[in-house]
Amino acid sequence: MDKRLNIFRILIGFFFFLLLLRFWYLQIYNGEKYLIYSRKNMVRKWRIPPVRGDIIDRNGKILAGTRPAYDLYLDTRFVKKPIVFLRKLGKKLNLPLVKNYLKNRYTGLELVKIAEDIPRDLLAWVEVHKVFYPELVVEVWYRRTYFKPYIPHVIGYIGKISEGELKEFKKYGLNYYYGDWVGKTGIERLFERSLRGKSGYIEALVDAQGHVLRRLKEVLPKPGREVSLTIDSDLQSEGEKLMDGKVGALVAVDPRNGEVLAWVSSPWYNPDAFARGIDPGEWEELAIDPLHPLENRVIRGAYPPGSTFKPIVALGALQSVIISPSYKIFCKGFYKKGKDTFRCWKKHGHGWTDLHKAIVQSCDVYFYTVGDMMGIDRIAYYAKLFGLGEHTGIELKGERTGLVPTPEWKKSVLKEPWYGGETIPVTIGQGYLLVTPLQMARAYSAIANRGFLPEIHVVKDTPPSGVTIPVERKYFEVVIKGMEGVVDEPHGTGWRARVRGVKVAGKTGTTQVIKEKEKNERKKKNIQYWHRDHGWFIAFAPVDRPEIVIAVLVEHGGHGGSSAAPIVGKFLRYYFSREKYAGN
Repeated sequence: MDKRLNIFRILIGFFFFLLLLRFWYLQIYNGEKYLIYSRKNMVRKWRIPPVRGDIIDRNGKILAGTRPAYDLYLDTRFVKKPIVFLRKLGKKLNLPLVKNYLKNRYTGLELVKIAEDIPRDLLAWVEVHKVFYPELVVEVWYRRTYFKPYIPHVIGYIGKISEGELKEFKKYGLNYYYGDWVGKTGIERLFERSLRGKSGYIEALVDAQGHVLRRLKEVLPKPGREVSLTIDSDLQSEGEKLMDGKVGALVAVDPRNGEVLAWVSSPWYNPDAFARGIDPGEWEELAIDPLHPLENRVIRGAYPPGSTFKPIVALGALQSVIISPSYKIFCKGFYKKGKDTFRCWKKHGHGWTDLHKAIVQSCDVYFYTVGDMMGIDRIAYYAKLFGLGEHTGIELKGERTGLVPTPEWKKSVLKEPWYGGETIPVTIGQGYLLVTPLQMARAYSAIANRGFLPEIHVVKDTPPSGVTIPVERKYFEVVIKGMEGVVDEPHGTGWRARVRGVKVAGKTGTTQVIKEKEKNERKKKNIQYWHRDHGWFIAFAPVDRPEIVIAVLVEHGGHGGSSAAPIVGKFLRYYFSREKYAGN
């Protein structure tokens, strides 16, 4: 018996030795480490997201701002049967509380979101009945809100951060978290860092169950920085009104400094749908829309410029001394190049035509002749001088450069030589030539400036910059006089853009979507919408002191004089009639 007791005593002693050894290991050897762990468990830290900076127009009007939004949460610590509770409450409030609970309950948090951005009347109801419903908790946050005019293709929109974006931002040392809202496109994306601001935080002492005992520290968030755009919201609203129901683009620029005054890509969309979290059905509807409302036509729509390209050809021919202002040709209604015949838009021709008449009445045969004399390389050289085939300087991402075709380009890309007959359509802005509406607004800014090609920008207070085009001023005056005749003279193709008391210079353009032969085989009234010509009109005013350039493209609108010129005219009449107009 004594022997067994001794063995038992030894075992008990060994057990206590191990226990003491463990205490020594935890409290002395690793004491500091576990003290830190203990303190971390006692002190919890919550991040306070910052208020996103506003995006404003040139006059200080808020285009994208924030407003307080209220989310409703269920505190699961106080509810034994949340489904039963929410089913009854959901019927009373007419809200899908159970559905939202089931979607959000796996966050691992005690508070589960059951309603987002609740209306004021529901907020008031919760506050009044909080004594009877302690399980309900309201939390405030600041939601991005977009105001009319929306300008989504410039401002962009925000959305929940993706896993890829989270990794990308962390790579640059930026602290983002799952559930954060970030800029996805446009200015929202471009200025994400400054718009976002800096998060704050709260440190609090909690008990073992996570209940807050007292706040220890609070650091307030720093709001995001304001971004000011060159857009004039009044002009933008007018542009949207004029383009409503049409497909195409309208862009207005101040030629003196390259500031964008209005930017309409039609149709457009409401970015608020993304700010509240767009549902899959809405997204699919936007994505499959045949009119492509998500497409930024101002910088991504690549179109043949049609006859709006003719002033650039004229300037190149004058500067190259290939023609003089008085040079005449006889337009019979067609031009032959080898075996090919190229038609003028006027079936029976314009007769004897000089440069002024050719611009005013948009004679194709005149420019076929002049362009053939210049050759494709010289045409391409002057097209590039006016900024075609390159970026405009705009801050936004995704701009297309269009295409200025050359024999080298064709050989490299299409693996074919350049044929002489391919130069002819390029002279009137057809063939392989492709431009964006913003490129053409920039090119016409150079014409309006008599040779200064500005960099284009949409962010206010960007220092103006640009280059001077090596074309003599006297040639600009000749071409501008013809463009003024387009609007003012009896046979001008752009007479619908006239503005009383203001001299306007412009040029119409009509670009084919299908071949002329195919078009002539059917009656015009039977041509499907998708096969109709695109209509252009680009203008600047006043002629002597240009302060605005406007380019309008109406997809499948038909002749530019009837589809785009009236829009330009109404826009300019609005611009020059505003009370606040003071020539700035």
